[in-house]
Amino acid sequence: MASKPLSLVFGTSAALETDGIVINYGEYGSFRCARAGGKNKAFRNLMERKLRPYRSAINMGTMDESILEKLTHECFAEAVVLGWDICEQNELGEIVPVPFSREKCVALFQQYPDLFSDLLQQTQTVINFVEESRDADAKS
Repeated sequence: MASKPLSLVFGTSAALETDGIVINYGEYGSFRCARAGGKNKAFRNLMERKLRPYRSAINMGTMDESILEKLTHECFAEAVVLGWDICEQNELGEIVPVPFSREKCVALFQQYPDLFSDLLQQTQTVINFVEESRDADAKS
């Protein structure tokens, strides 16, 4: 017999899904991200709008993967990544903050595809957007 309510696993917070959660990479920085799906209608609508011209190619399995990747990165940078706290080394060897922009975000995903994959996975994981789960994590 079940002993815990489903809300502890699937009861996502609309605020967390749209206002975002912080995905922390320790000394390498952090990203504030909304959910890639769920109640984040902006992401879903943007993906639909950008992919609409390619719907036939997608359905036929002939969509160019590089175009799909580019469009996905653009949508993610616009409607999922809300900001970041990251640094880079400038030409003088100094560590400087990187101001957030959609263009820089897309370039970062192209440079570090595993970063994109990790952020995508984390922003699609339901439990990351459940308030009770985040509260429990904060206490431990």
